[in-house]
Amino acid sequence: MVCDKGQRTGDEHILAIGDVAGEPMLAHKASHEAKVAVESVLGRPAEFDKLAVPAVVFTDPRSPGPD
Repeated sequence: MVCDKGQRTGDEHILAIGDVAGEPMLAHKASHEAKVAVESVLGRPAEFDKLAVPAVVFTDPRSPGPD
């Protein structure tokens, strides 16, 4: 679903968060989107920046790296 940085969709009464708002599909991203959506509903300035979402890659077996 396409939404702006305030999590608003094409319908002013519908906001989108979580998996429906697009990649990456991470719980902490959805939580932050929810906070931005609430701020938007309350008329407060808030934006979500997808580039600022932390992510990590786990491998099995463990990838060699600094200890």
